[in-house]
Amino acid sequence: MPLKDASPSRRTIITSFREYFSGQLEGKRPPKAEEWFEGTVAETTLVGEGLAAFPRCWPGDIICSMSHVGIVQGVRSTISASTSGEVVQNDWGWRKGEAQSIRIFRYHP
Repeated sequence: MPLKDASPSRRTIITSFREYFSGQLEGKRPPKAEEWFEGTVAETTLVGEGLAAFPRCWPGDIICSMSHVGIVQGVRSTISASTSGEVVQNDWGWRKGEAQSIRIFRYHP
């Protein structure tokens, strides 16, 4: 996944996420969306659920539903994989009908 055209903040977030997975889960599979949503991923803390979580989230936090996971990039902006497998930046999680069914977690080593 080339990051040459990515902004520094996006590059930093993606690099941190990759480092987390390579260091914490070496030789294992990444957590599934359901595991993030249930709060069973090690070294993470629940920031909040639904609309109440948004004012407390920071860039780099994990935003998830039972079926999808993304990284908070900023206000109304997330980075996640699309159904085609590409990494995309959009407003997933903030869209009408999605916000009530999300949870946001923060990684803390």
